[in-house]
Amino acid sequence: ESGQWQAQAPLRLCGGGCSQSKGVSTDSIDGRYSEIEAAVSHLHDEKMQLAILRGMETLAHMHLLRTNRPDTRGTGDNSIMAHRAALRKAMEHIDRFAPLVTQQRQAAEVTFRHYYRNHYAEAFCHENAEILFHQLLQSGVSEDRIRIINITPQRRSPHVLVLYTETHDLTTLLDLATPQPPVVNHRDGISGVTFSGFIYMNRGTTILLDPWSTTKAIEFSRARDERDVMRTLDDAFADIGHQSGQPFTVSVTRPFGSRIFSKTLTFVSH
Repeated sequence: ESGQWQAQAPLRLCGGGCSQSKGVSTDSIDGRYSEIEAAVSHLHDEKMQLAILRGMETLAHMHLLRTNRPDTRGTGDNSIMAHRAALRKAMEHIDRFAPLVTQQRQAAEVTFRHYYRNHYAEAFCHENAEILFHQLLQSGVSEDRIRIINITPQRRSPHVLVLYTETHDLTTLLDLATPQPPVVNHRDGISGVTFSGFIYMNRGTTILLDPWSTTKAIEFSRARDERDVMRTLDDAFADIGHQSGQPFTVSVTRPFGSRIFSKTLTFVSH
């Protein structure tokens, strides 16, 4: 009646024992390490293969809790709110008018340092992507080859992952389609159809790295046409609620745009 909103604490109902009491499980990256290795094996540069595997291995050793994934919901502790508040504070020095790839590099280092001190903490897709991005740079992967990107399905929140590609055409296209600073009334990104077309043209040298999802590395080397690429993307994005055949957009991630730093709350109207 007052027009105000009141934030209520989570109920934290547990039946048969809360998930936190069941012990720490093996990180989901460890369980799919052989799949990641197979996905990167077609890359000609063995140094890049090893860099990706090392990056995933480092991330796995942090044992981060990806508790907003469909198969892990109900196991979270809502600590992501405190972690994101700490990250926001630590990133205050980053120039928000700098090129996005510069912002990504600096934000990724902050996120890595934070979670390196906080193993077994909640971290969602954006944090996982930033940690991996930082590790790839540390392992010698050129900044020209990687971007943190948003996948935004229709009527869904953006999902964040890492693009690795050995062609400048794709990173250049995404950079141009995500102008910095933002342009008023311009929608960031390219369509999923355009994205799949560029991937098909560079299918042997392009991989999507998604440590948050159940499919950790998405490769396209055996795609026969653009429809094969799109089917692969549709299947991989099922974790984020994307439905096959529905449109989505792809853009370069704005470190201070796609992640909601304010508290995630449950609202009750009075």
